[in-house]
Amino acid sequence: LSVWWGKKKPMLSEKNAMMTLPYMIDGEKVVTLSNACYLFMARKCGIVPASEAAAIDNEQVQMQVFDLRNDAIKACYNGGDKEAFAAAMPGYMGGAVTGYYAKLNGFLRQKGTPFFGGAEPLSGDFFAFEMIDMHSAIAKKIGVADPLDSCAELKAFFAAFKALPKMQGYFESEAYTLTFNSDEAAFY
Repeated sequence: LSVWWGKKKPMLSEKNAMMTLPYMIDGEKVVTLSNACYLFMARKCGIVPASEAAAIDNEQVQMQVFDLRNDAIKACYNGGDKEAFAAAMPGYMGGAVTGYYAKLNGFLRQKGTPFFGGAEPLSGDFFAFEMIDMHSAIAKKIGVADPLDSCAELKAFFAAFKALPKMQGYFESEAYTLTFNSDEAAFY
């Protein structure tokens, strides 16, 4: 991270004053902030909602998952104290994560669709998959029950996303085995 703070961030800030992690560069465009990057990438890939209702559903899911992500940041980036992390995780997984999963599970149940915005995945689905995948890995690593196991609709969403034919190249690649966050996260 010292390279980021010392060299990359100041250089990229000349093109985008809001510069932070994550970021994307597309020609002369420098896009930063998690949700902006997800939405930008979705538009670039043609993954756009088919209706206003799908757009609203997608945005709600994306912001709900962003709240989960913010809680994950607080839980995982505690100065690298692995013992404190391990001690706090059962409460975090059984409390905050379970609460977010219940909302996402209920939303899928209400919609009756495999993905949050309908029959095809949108940007919020990618973000939800990433956070569920990370939390499942944490649960496995620390030996606690995976909150996903008690959420039938969310578990079906996760399986459907993982089975998407267009995603198989990624899931079979080395990129899928990379860490979820920086090495400063306490669970690495």
